[in-house]
Amino acid sequence: MKCLVTGGSGFIGSFIVEELAKEGHDVMIYDIAKPEFELPKNAEYFDGDTRYISTLMSAMKGVDELYDVAGVLGTNELMFSNNRAVDVNINGALNALKAAKISGVKRIFHPTKPNDWLNTYSITKFAAEQFCLMFQKNFDMDIAVLKWFNAYGPRQHLYPVRKAVPLFIAQAVYSKPVEVFGDGEQTVDMIYVTDIARIAIKATRNCGRVGKVIDVGTGLPITVNELAGMIIKMTRSRSKIVHLPMRKGEPERSNIAADVTMLKDVVKVDDFTPFEKGLKVTIDWYKKLPEAELLKAIAHFKKCEKRSFPL
Repeated sequence: MKCLVTGGSGFIGSFIVEELAKEGHDVMIYDIAKPEFELPKNAEYFDGDTRYISTLMSAMKGVDELYDVAGVLGTNELMFSNNRAVDVNINGALNALKAAKISGVKRIFHPTKPNDWLNTYSITKFAAEQFCLMFQKNFDMDIAVLKWFNAYGPRQHLYPVRKAVPLFIAQAVYSKPVEVFGDGEQTVDMIYVTDIARIAIKATRNCGRVGKVIDVGTGLPITVNELAGMIIKMTRSRSKIVHLPMRKGEPERSNIAADVTMLKDVVKVDDFTPFEKGLKVTIDWYKKLPEAELLKAIAHFKKCEKRSFPL
């Protein structure tokens, strides 16, 4: 079977690529960035941008499954990059759907976001999610749409998009203050990246006609303060938690936790990597990065705090 993974060079996309390759499928990574991980023998890279449907059509020839993971990320990072986010997250997703329909792709996967925060990323992901459901209903297509919760694991970029786990680890390893937005009592639902990859593949093959978006998380929320505290403890750091004003596009006290009912009843998944086990593997991976990379990430976000973004 031939599988195409848009955004396959990225964090979660790369694990989907590896999982598909393990199953023996021919996998094509479609991305504007070259992979930074070692490609399996049955995987190849195609330099392509989802904003250009003609390039997508070329890559889609003979494809059986499409995993449309391409997108631009960010909370406040995208507040002043609205047009780019619309081009990639909405128009890119539409191009993928159209190219898949024309090319006769059997099954499609698309991820969406677990909250309805009033920011550019949430708005664009919700729009793409609705288009997927529209295409599924009206154009006789198998499209599985999963709502990914808070992914963590090795290979997640330290910057330019601020993600809690990588930055907390970098700050803790070098005994810098671990910076938490707001009072830290907002909750997250952490799910290990390999769990997400295997669930995405299973759902693609079994849930393309469900007609609903399925939550993919553990259903076990923790506060951001608890997350930061665990990382400080597991890195044996001298860091202290400090609280910053809440960033634009994120509410003061959000409570994020997956409803795992459909995940258990429809996808038939109820086992997850224990959080401490996954977090240990993640910490160990970041500790192996050059010191300069971790410190560069810390410096990058310090600089961003002082930046005035033009419209």
